[in-house]
Amino acid sequence: EPEGWRGRVIFCSCFYLLTGVSASTWGRFATIYYNGKGLSPMEIGIIEGCMPLVKATFQPLWGVIADILKAKKAIWMATKLLNSAVLSLLAFPALASGFVTIMVISMGVQAFVCDGVFDAYALDIAEEVGKERGKQVWTRMRMWLSVTWGLGSMAMGYINDEFGFEWNFLLYAFFSVSSVLVVWLKVPERSTQEREQAELGVSPDFQALLGTLVTPYVLLFLVELIIFGMGIGCVERLLFIYLQNDLEAGAALCGQCVVMNVIIELPIFWYSTKIIKSVGRGWCIAIAQVCYFVRVWG
Repeated sequence: EPEGWRGRVIFCSCFYLLTGVSASTWGRFATIYYNGKGLSPMEIGIIEGCMPLVKATFQPLWGVIADILKAKKAIWMATKLLNSAVLSLLAFPALASGFVTIMVISMGVQAFVCDGVFDAYALDIAEEVGKERGKQVWTRMRMWLSVTWGLGSMAMGYINDEFGFEWNFLLYAFFSVSSVLVVWLKVPERSTQEREQAELGVSPDFQALLGTLVTPYVLLFLVELIIFGMGIGCVERLLFIYLQNDLEAGAALCGQCVVMNVIIELPIFWYSTKIIKSVGRGWCIAIAQVCYFVRVWG
Protein backbone atom coordinates (compact mmCIF):
# COMPACT_ATOMS: atom_id res chain seq x y z
CA GLU A 1 0.00 0.00 0.00
CA PRO A 2 1.28 3.52 -0.82
CA GLU A 3 2.23 5.68 2.15
CA GLY A 4 -0.78 7.45 3.63
CA TRP A 5 -3.21 5.54 1.42
CA ARG A 6 -5.48 4.38 4.24
CA GLY A 7 -5.73 7.92 5.56
CA ARG A 8 -6.86 9.15 2.14
CA VAL A 9 -9.45 6.37 1.93
CA ILE A 10 -10.79 7.27 5.39
CA PHE A 11 -10.98 10.93 4.36
CA CYS A 12 -12.98 10.06 1.21
CA SER A 13 -15.31 7.84 3.26
CA CYS A 14 -15.89 10.66 5.76
CA PHE A 15 -16.52 13.07 2.92
CA TYR A 16 -19.13 10.74 1.47
CA LEU A 17 -20.74 10.67 4.93
CA LEU A 18 -21.01 14.46 4.80
CA THR A 19 -22.30 14.36 1.21
CA GLY A 20 -25.02 11.89 2.17
CA VAL A 21 -26.28 14.15 4.97
CA SER A 22 -26.31 17.13 2.61
CA ALA A 23 -28.19 15.24 -0.10
CA SER A 24 -30.77 13.92 2.36
CA THR A 25 -31.96 17.44 3.22
CA TRP A 26 -33.35 17.88 -0.31
CA GLY A 27 -33.20 14.73 -2.48
CA ARG A 28 -36.51 12.93 -2.23
CA PHE A 29 -37.96 15.66 -0.04
CA ALA A 30 -38.19 17.79 -3.17
CA THR A 31 -41.46 16.03 -4.04
CA ILE A 32 -42.83 16.89 -0.59
CA TYR A 33 -41.92 20.54 -1.24
CA TYR A 34 -43.63 20.47 -4.65
CA ASN A 35 -46.66 18.76 -3.15
CA GLY A 36 -46.85 21.39 -0.41
CA LYS A 37 -46.78 24.11 -3.05
CA GLY A 38 -49.97 22.69 -4.52
CA LEU A 39 -48.47 21.25 -7.70
CA SER A 40 -50.36 18.37 -9.29
CA PRO A 41 -48.76 14.92 -9.70
CA MET A 42 -48.48 15.61 -13.44
CA GLU A 43 -46.63 18.91 -12.84
CA ILE A 44 -44.33 17.22 -10.32
CA GLY A 45 -43.69 14.46 -12.85
CA ILE A 46 -42.75 17.04 -15.51
CA ILE A 47 -40.30 18.75 -13.16
CA GLU A 48 -38.77 15.48 -12.00
CA GLY A 49 -38.50 14.33 -15.61
CA CYS A 50 -36.84 17.51 -16.87
CA MET A 51 -34.25 17.71 -14.08
CA PRO A 52 -32.32 14.55 -15.09
CA LEU A 53 -32.21 15.81 -18.68
CA VAL A 54 -30.59 19.05 -17.53
CA LYS A 55 -28.17 17.14 -15.31
CA ALA A 56 -27.29 14.72 -18.12
CA THR A 57 -26.52 17.71 -20.36
CA PHE A 58 -24.47 19.83 -17.99
CA GLN A 59 -22.62 17.33 -15.79
CA PRO A 60 -20.49 15.92 -18.68
CA LEU A 61 -19.75 19.50 -19.76
CA TRP A 62 -18.42 20.36 -16.30
CA GLY A 63 -16.29 17.23 -16.43
CA VAL A 64 -14.85 18.22 -19.81
CA ILE A 65 -14.14 21.76 -18.58
CA ALA A 66 -12.45 20.36 -15.46
CA ASP A 67 -10.24 18.10 -17.60
CA ILE A 68 -9.33 20.85 -20.08
CA LEU A 69 -8.50 23.38 -17.37
CA LYS A 70 -7.00 20.68 -15.12
CA ALA A 71 -9.05 22.20 -12.31
CA LYS A 72 -11.32 19.46 -10.98
CA LYS A 73 -11.21 20.81 -7.46
CA ALA A 74 -12.07 24.38 -8.46
CA ILE A 75 -14.89 23.29 -10.78
CA TRP A 76 -16.39 21.05 -8.10
CA MET A 77 -16.33 23.82 -5.48
CA ALA A 78 -17.79 26.40 -7.86
CA THR A 79 -20.66 24.18 -9.01
CA LYS A 80 -21.41 23.09 -5.43
CA LEU A 81 -21.77 26.70 -4.25
CA LEU A 82 -23.85 27.69 -7.28
CA ASN A 83 -26.05 24.63 -6.83
CA SER A 84 -26.77 25.61 -3.22
CA ALA A 85 -27.36 29.26 -4.13
CA VAL A 86 -29.89 28.42 -6.86
CA LEU A 87 -31.70 25.91 -4.64
CA SER A 88 -32.03 28.54 -1.92
CA LEU A 89 -34.23 30.58 -4.28
CA LEU A 90 -37.01 28.05 -3.66
CA ALA A 91 -37.10 29.20 -0.03
CA PHE A 92 -38.50 32.59 -1.10
CA PRO A 93 -42.27 32.46 -1.75
CA ALA A 94 -42.10 35.49 -4.04
CA LEU A 95 -39.72 33.65 -6.38
CA ALA A 96 -41.18 30.14 -6.11
CA SER A 97 -44.82 31.07 -6.55
CA GLY A 98 -45.99 28.85 -9.38
CA PHE A 99 -45.29 25.83 -11.53
CA VAL A 100 -43.17 27.61 -14.15
CA THR A 101 -40.88 29.45 -11.72
CA ILE A 102 -40.44 26.36 -9.54
CA MET A 103 -39.58 24.28 -12.61
CA VAL A 104 -37.04 26.83 -13.89
CA ILE A 105 -35.31 27.07 -10.49
CA SER A 106 -35.31 23.28 -10.06
CA MET A 107 -33.76 22.80 -13.50
CA GLY A 108 -31.21 25.50 -12.67
CA VAL A 109 -30.18 23.50 -9.60
CA GLN A 110 -29.40 20.51 -11.80
CA ALA A 111 -27.30 22.62 -14.16
CA PHE A 112 -24.71 23.00 -11.41
CA VAL A 113 -24.08 19.36 -10.49
CA CYS A 114 -20.58 17.97 -10.86
CA ASP A 115 -20.48 15.08 -8.39
CA GLY A 116 -18.55 12.89 -10.79
CA VAL A 117 -15.44 15.01 -10.24
CA PHE A 118 -15.06 13.90 -6.61
CA ASP A 119 -16.00 10.33 -7.56
CA ALA A 120 -13.13 10.35 -10.06
CA TYR A 121 -10.78 11.65 -7.37
CA ALA A 122 -11.89 8.97 -4.91
CA LEU A 123 -11.59 6.25 -7.55
CA ASP A 124 -8.03 7.35 -8.33
CA ILE A 125 -7.18 6.96 -4.63
CA ALA A 126 -8.89 3.55 -4.40
CA GLU A 127 -6.98 2.26 -7.43
CA GLU A 128 -3.61 3.14 -5.95
CA VAL A 129 -3.62 -0.48 -4.67
CA GLY A 130 -4.66 -1.94 -8.04
CA LYS A 131 -7.85 -1.91 -10.08
CA GLU A 132 -9.41 -5.08 -8.66
CA ARG A 133 -8.97 -4.20 -5.01
CA GLY A 134 -9.63 -0.56 -5.84
CA LYS A 135 -13.16 -1.38 -7.09
CA GLN A 136 -14.01 -2.97 -3.77
CA VAL A 137 -12.50 -0.10 -1.78
CA TRP A 138 -14.42 2.48 -3.83
CA THR A 139 -17.81 0.78 -3.40
CA ARG A 140 -17.21 0.59 0.34
CA MET A 141 -16.33 4.29 0.41
CA ARG A 142 -19.56 5.06 -1.43
CA MET A 143 -21.46 2.89 1.03
CA TRP A 144 -21.04 5.55 3.71
CA LEU A 145 -22.95 8.03 1.56
CA SER A 146 -25.84 5.58 1.58
CA VAL A 147 -25.64 5.29 5.38
CA THR A 148 -26.03 9.01 6.03
CA TRP A 149 -28.50 9.36 3.15
CA GLY A 150 -30.81 6.98 5.02
CA LEU A 151 -30.24 8.30 8.53
CA GLY A 152 -30.35 11.90 7.31
CA SER A 153 -33.63 11.30 5.47
CA MET A 154 -35.20 9.82 8.59
CA ALA A 155 -34.04 12.80 10.68
CA MET A 156 -35.21 15.29 8.06
CA GLY A 157 -38.63 13.64 8.01
CA TYR A 158 -39.12 14.39 11.69
CA ILE A 159 -37.67 17.90 11.34
CA ASN A 160 -39.94 18.58 8.39
CA ASP A 161 -43.05 17.53 10.31
CA GLU A 162 -42.12 19.49 13.43
CA PHE A 163 -40.51 22.67 12.13
CA GLY A 164 -41.45 23.05 8.46
CA PHE A 165 -39.53 22.94 5.19
CA GLU A 166 -37.41 26.04 5.86
CA TRP A 167 -34.97 23.88 7.82
CA ASN A 168 -34.35 21.73 4.74
CA PHE A 169 -32.99 24.73 2.85
CA LEU A 170 -30.92 25.97 5.81
CA LEU A 171 -29.33 22.56 6.42
CA TYR A 172 -28.71 21.97 2.73
CA ALA A 173 -26.85 25.27 2.48
CA PHE A 174 -24.91 24.59 5.70
CA PHE A 175 -23.72 21.13 4.64
CA SER A 176 -22.95 22.31 1.10
CA VAL A 177 -20.71 25.11 2.38
CA SER A 178 -19.12 22.67 4.86
CA SER A 179 -18.34 20.28 2.00
CA VAL A 180 -16.71 23.04 -0.01
CA LEU A 181 -14.57 24.09 2.97
CA VAL A 182 -13.45 20.50 3.54
CA VAL A 183 -12.49 20.06 -0.11
CA TRP A 184 -10.73 23.42 -0.21
CA LEU A 185 -8.65 22.68 2.88
CA LYS A 186 -8.01 18.94 2.54
CA VAL A 187 -8.23 17.83 -1.08
CA PRO A 188 -5.09 18.43 -3.21
CA GLU A 189 -5.38 20.05 -6.59
CA ARG A 190 -4.50 16.73 -8.24
CA SER A 191 -4.57 13.11 -7.20
CA THR A 192 -1.42 10.96 -7.32
CA GLN A 193 -2.52 9.44 -10.62
CA GLU A 194 -3.15 12.87 -12.15
CA ARG A 195 0.29 14.11 -11.06
CA GLU A 196 1.92 11.07 -12.63
CA GLN A 197 0.02 11.64 -15.88
CA ALA A 198 1.03 15.30 -15.89
CA GLU A 199 4.71 14.36 -15.46
CA LEU A 200 4.42 11.99 -18.42
CA GLY A 201 2.67 14.63 -20.51
CA VAL A 202 -0.55 12.60 -20.77
CA SER A 203 -3.68 14.64 -21.47
CA PRO A 204 -7.36 13.63 -21.83
CA ASP A 205 -8.10 11.99 -25.19
CA PHE A 206 -11.61 13.16 -26.00
CA GLN A 207 -11.52 11.63 -29.47
CA ALA A 208 -10.91 8.19 -27.94
CA LEU A 209 -13.75 8.81 -25.48
CA LEU A 210 -16.19 9.66 -28.27
CA GLY A 211 -15.02 6.61 -30.20
CA THR A 212 -15.80 4.43 -27.19
CA LEU A 213 -19.24 5.98 -26.69
CA VAL A 214 -20.41 5.13 -30.23
CA THR A 215 -19.45 1.45 -30.10
CA PRO A 216 -22.51 -0.87 -30.25
CA TYR A 217 -21.78 -2.42 -26.84
CA VAL A 218 -21.65 0.95 -25.07
CA LEU A 219 -24.67 2.33 -26.94
CA LEU A 220 -26.71 -0.74 -25.99
CA PHE A 221 -25.61 -0.33 -22.39
CA LEU A 222 -26.67 3.34 -22.40
CA VAL A 223 -30.08 2.44 -23.84
CA GLU A 224 -30.45 -0.18 -21.11
CA LEU A 225 -29.62 2.44 -18.47
CA ILE A 226 -32.27 4.77 -19.91
CA ILE A 227 -34.93 2.05 -19.66
CA PHE A 228 -33.71 1.15 -16.18
CA GLY A 229 -33.84 4.81 -15.17
CA MET A 230 -37.44 5.10 -16.34
CA GLY A 231 -38.36 2.27 -13.97
CA ILE A 232 -36.37 3.76 -11.10
CA GLY A 233 -38.04 7.13 -11.61
CA CYS A 234 -41.45 5.67 -10.80
CA VAL A 235 -40.24 4.84 -7.30
CA GLU A 236 -37.52 7.40 -6.59
CA ARG A 237 -39.47 10.44 -7.73
CA LEU A 238 -43.11 9.59 -7.13
CA LEU A 239 -43.06 7.39 -4.01
CA PHE A 240 -43.50 10.27 -1.58
CA ILE A 241 -46.48 11.61 -3.58
CA TYR A 242 -48.16 8.22 -3.23
CA LEU A 243 -47.39 8.08 0.49
CA GLN A 244 -48.69 11.59 1.18
CA ASN A 245 -51.64 11.83 -1.21
CA ASP A 246 -52.99 8.27 -1.08
CA LEU A 247 -51.87 7.05 2.35
CA GLU A 248 -51.88 10.48 4.06
CA ALA A 249 -48.41 9.83 5.47
CA GLY A 250 -46.27 12.51 7.08
CA ALA A 251 -42.70 13.39 6.14
CA ALA A 252 -41.44 11.21 9.02
CA LEU A 253 -42.85 8.03 7.44
CA CYS A 254 -41.37 9.06 4.09
CA GLY A 255 -37.95 9.35 5.71
CA GLN A 256 -38.36 5.96 7.37
CA CYS A 257 -39.02 4.39 3.95
CA VAL A 258 -35.62 5.64 2.80
CA VAL A 259 -33.97 4.01 5.83
CA MET A 260 -35.55 0.65 4.96
CA ASN A 261 -34.26 1.05 1.42
CA VAL A 262 -30.73 1.77 2.69
CA ILE A 263 -30.72 -1.25 5.02
CA ILE A 264 -31.03 -3.48 1.93
CA GLU A 265 -28.32 -1.52 0.08
CA LEU A 266 -25.57 -1.78 2.70
CA PRO A 267 -24.70 -5.50 2.36
CA ILE A 268 -24.85 -5.14 -1.43
CA PHE A 269 -22.30 -2.32 -1.29
CA TRP A 270 -20.06 -4.26 1.09
CA TYR A 271 -20.08 -7.49 -0.91
CA SER A 272 -20.51 -5.93 -4.36
CA THR A 273 -17.26 -7.31 -5.79
CA LYS A 274 -18.05 -10.86 -4.70
CA ILE A 275 -21.64 -10.59 -5.94
CA ILE A 276 -20.56 -9.36 -9.38
CA LYS A 277 -17.91 -12.09 -9.69
CA SER A 278 -20.36 -14.80 -8.61
CA VAL A 279 -23.43 -13.72 -10.56
CA GLY A 280 -22.04 -11.55 -13.35
CA ARG A 281 -22.77 -7.92 -14.28
CA GLY A 282 -25.60 -8.78 -16.66
CA TRP A 283 -27.48 -10.90 -14.15
CA CYS A 284 -26.96 -8.26 -11.44
CA ILE A 285 -28.67 -5.65 -13.63
CA ALA A 286 -31.46 -8.09 -14.56
CA ILE A 287 -32.10 -8.97 -10.91
CA ALA A 288 -32.15 -5.27 -10.00
CA GLN A 289 -34.75 -4.61 -12.69
CA VAL A 290 -36.94 -7.45 -11.42
CA CYS A 291 -36.68 -6.07 -7.88
CA TYR A 292 -37.74 -2.62 -9.04
CA PHE A 293 -40.67 -4.13 -10.95
CA VAL A 294 -41.82 -5.89 -7.76
CA ARG A 295 -41.30 -2.69 -5.76
CA VAL A 296 -43.39 -0.56 -8.14
CA TRP A 297 -46.29 -2.96 -8.41
CA GLY A 298 -46.13 -3.92 -4.73
